Amino acid sequence: MIGALIGAGIPEERAEVYESGIKEGNIVLAFKPRNAEDARYFETHFQNNRGEHIYY
Repeated sequence: MIGALIGAGIPEERAEVYESGIKEGNIVLAFKPRNAEDARYFETHFQNNRGEHIYY
């Protein structure tokens, strides 16, 4: 899993966090927001719903 994440351009340190989360039964959701306003909207929405390790 970690190799695929790194291959997708995710830094190794972050990929390790994601991999451990997946092993614990969590999910990883990745997408590219259209603009900064969308990024802020989704960050707020995810935080309000217990999202963790949110990067954009």
